[in-house]
Amino acid sequence: MQGFSSSGGIHMPTLLGIMLVAWVVIAVAVTVVFVWFEVRHRHLTAFFLKGFASFCFIVLAVGSMLYRIALQGETATVMDTVAVSLFLPGLVLGLMGDLFLATRTLRPKEENEKIIFGGTVTFAMGHLFYLTALFIIAGFNVWVFVAAIVLSAAIYGASIVMKLNWGKLKVPCMAYTFLLFLFASQSVFLWTIAGETWTGMLAIGGILFAVSDMILSQIYFMNQENGLFVSLNLATYYAAQILIALSLVFLA
Repeated sequence: MQGFSSSGGIHMPTLLGIMLVAWVVIAVAVTVVFVWFEVRHRHLTAFFLKGFASFCFIVLAVGSMLYRIALQGETATVMDTVAVSLFLPGLVLGLMGDLFLATRTLRPKEENEKIIFGGTVTFAMGHLFYLTALFIIAGFNVWVFVAAIVLSAAIYGASIVMKLNWGKLKVPCMAYTFLLFLFASQSVFLWTIAGETWTGMLAIGGILFAVSDMILSQIYFMNQENGLFVSLNLATYYAAQILIALSLVFLA
């Protein structure tokens, strides 16, 4: 019977597939509950739920790689090595950045800039891991950098029109914005040249990541801390991280 071994047990790929689907359901459910507590300003409970939700996409990344290897019956490839050594640390830094930024609602407002700076640096380090992986896979393309520069300039122009109150964080936030758009542009470039499922998921994840942080900038620097903005920010962010993690299932 398909999905079962000759001895009557479940095949390893089937078992890993079931576990992966279960973790996707858990990740989505925990994220929804976390957002519910966050928009109701139950910040301490939300802090722990956010940590668990972010831990879920690390588990999804590991599970995705194990499932793919088990399904194909192969040993680890060079691409697997790239994924483990670069994508996984990027996701771990995402978890660390999440927890760092989550302390903002638990600490005095005087510490806001310090907390946002720390979270920005942590996420920037994570994106450097992602970008290193993508440059190894797809190489450098000057138009990717041009796109990232143009988009970053557009965001800076929009921030002036919208009168975002950056404070002392203008330079680090704009540097991070450039990395965000560089990741999104490079992942879209990879999708156009490879046209594979995993590159499409990665590209959508990169775009959602950028959208998420554009919304977050309005929360931080325009005082848009309402339920709609918080929900949109978290929904796009967790969708991005889950897509990045699950893209490893289809890694070629």
